[in-house]
Amino acid sequence: MLTRIKVENFRGITSADVPLFPVTVLVAPNNAGKSTLLEALAISIGGVQALPEIVRRRGWPGLSMLSAMLPHEKTKTVVQRHDGTEVTTTLKRVSIIESTDTEHLQQTELKRPQAVYVAGHPRSGRFFIDAQGRTFTVMHSGGDLPGFARLLTDQQISPDELVDAVGIIARRGESTHARLVQHLKVIDPDLADIRAIPVDNARWEPHAMYADRTIPLAVFGDGMKRLLSLVARLSGADEFPALIEEPECFQHPRVLNKIADIIWSAADANAQVIVSTHSVSFFELLRQRAQEETDRRDKFGLIEIERGADGNVTTAAFPQGIGPFRSELLREKLGG
Repeated sequence: MLTRIKVENFRGITSADVPLFPVTVLVAPNNAGKSTLLEALAISIGGVQALPEIVRRRGWPGLSMLSAMLPHEKTKTVVQRHDGTEVTTTLKRVSIIESTDTEHLQQTELKRPQAVYVAGHPRSGRFFIDAQGRTFTVMHSGGDLPGFARLLTDQQISPDELVDAVGIIARRGESTHARLVQHLKVIDPDLADIRAIPVDNARWEPHAMYADRTIPLAVFGDGMKRLLSLVARLSGADEFPALIEEPECFQHPRVLNKIADIIWSAADANAQVIVSTHSVSFFELLRQRAQEETDRRDKFGLIEIERGADGNVTTAAFPQGIGPFRSELLREKLGG
């Protein structure tokens, strides 16, 4: 469980120090830094393995995008665990000549980039990103990765996203799979399971399993695909956070009640869930469920974010979400 993240010089954030709760809701207007904080968390927890996902999600037009994402010579994130220990991740820009891995870089046909970025994590080694937007491992220090914290974004869901989520559940055993089935019943009582089924020698496709039929997820609409991906991610979450960007996207308002129930079900099973949202109504659904049970109240917190013109982020933290009056203030601030 993480209790705090500090960020220096990542994307549009010059400096940020944000407390975290078992269920954290990040609320702010557009362009305030919510997505950047979630990406910083993904890098902090998943180490350099999270970088390719962030690169892909940003569209990646080339070196100009890299410079915009990492405008400084050095980027640093620090996450604090509940036991007080900290893990630091750094990303440093170097010229290709400064690299000690020149031979390996030549073997991978690197085409003379102006610069590369090196990410260092205490347990997951180093990673390079070149000018063409490709990513590849240069050195791996061995041992387990620090964790798994895939960021579920507000964009369209690819089949690989759900195959990946289902794979995590399968590796974590029967109890995790039972939690997935339980959560699926909240969404659709007739839905029995989600499975990744091989469709050829090199490709797997996620399928929704019903008693009398199997349906490829590719035929579902964006809302259902994202909902099932969210359910799978939350079912597979454990001590490493589930990071969810705007869960209200593509969803009918009634479905948000079910999503709120599933988030709290995951939290009750000791998962940490960190959510960004523009929806005060969704925040209120989470807050109401926190108030329904005494042991949930201390797990819930609202973080309001503001980013100044200098890139420094200020936060206002409200343990337990304070109360209904806070929702009204948020509606005034966000205009909805």
